[in-house]
Amino acid sequence: MIERFDLKKAQSPLVSIVAVLLTSAALAPVIAGNMAYAAPAAEVCNFGTDTTLSGLTVHSGEKCTVNGYTLTNTGAFVIEASGTLKISETGAFDNAGGIVSNSGTIKNEGSLYNGGGGAFIINQATGTIANKGSIWNGFVTFGGDTILNLGIIKNVGIIYNGIAGNTFINGASGIIKNKGTIDNDAAFQNSGIIFSDGTIENDAGATIFNEGTINNGGTIENDGTSIFNSPSGVINNKGTIENNTVLINCGTINNEGTITGNPVEQDCNG
Repeated sequence: MIERFDLKKAQSPLVSIVAVLLTSAALAPVIAGNMAYAAPAAEVCNFGTDTTLSGLTVHSGEKCTVNGYTLTNTGAFVIEASGTLKISETGAFDNAGGIVSNSGTIKNEGSLYNGGGGAFIINQATGTIANKGSIWNGFVTFGGDTILNLGIIKNVGIIYNGIAGNTFINGASGIIKNKGTIDNDAAFQNSGIIFSDGTIENDAGATIFNEGTINNGGTIENDGTSIFNSPSGVINNKGTIENNTVLINCGTINNEGTITGNPVEQDCNG
């Protein structure tokens, strides 16, 4: 009598376990995860002391960390996709008349300055700026300094657009998510989308040009004439302002677009 071959009897427990593992779909993520493992990003800004550069490229997979010192840029500072510029709480990045082009990520927990006359920060369409500290555009009196956003800005700190002659532009592809403060003392142009659950302050003598959408879930305040005889703040709206909470106008609103939601308030004694 010929005995039928029984695979279950022939396999030892160890062989069975190996067979299951080799044929198991559960193993695929483990293999894929090991193959996809990425080495830590290479650090390219190990300066440790105040430093001035005439430009630098942070390549994909690299990072520039400014921690405990001021990094000053006077040339073309380029952050490629998957590159990162991180400014710590004790760090500062001073774009002193240079050009910063970001296609990767800028994480600011300290101070990011854009000034000196003709300084540019361009957040490209693939770029993200995450601000927990302060961003200053035109903090000196030269004028002609510009921040252009074509990507995404996430703000839980303060963005200050100051001194007449300087401009902050949120382009058509630009998205700003504001849970902090945007303080405008110059020209602020929006052709994209702003979601604001924080504060937008348009000071005396400043102008907001809106041709895009501002979705207000916080407070927008348009100031009146200042004690220094500056003219009142102006909002020129040719787009849409969705006022879901509070819009206080003590200055001038020229509306050729749409303002929806709650009525505009006039509480100018606070």
